[in-house]
Amino acid sequence: MICPYCQQGMQKGELTGDGRRGITWWPLDGPSWNRVIVAKNALSQSRAEAFYCESCKKILIDV
Repeated sequence: MICPYCQQGMQKGELTGDGRRGITWWPLDGPSWNRVIVAKNALSQSRAEAFYCESCKKILIDV
C-alpha cells in the first residue's frame, strides 16, 4: 500500500492489544523488534489489520 501522506510504501501489519499491556503495531513480515507502541494502556483484547508508514510515522486502519 502507498502512504496517502508521503507517497512512500507502507508495511502491512497488525494492531494488537491484550487488555494487560498497551496497543502495539506488529509487522506481518520481518523481525518483531520492528514493533510500534501506539498506546501504553488498553482495556480489552483487540486485533486489527493496519498499515504503517515508517517515513511519516502514520498507521492506517480500515474500519
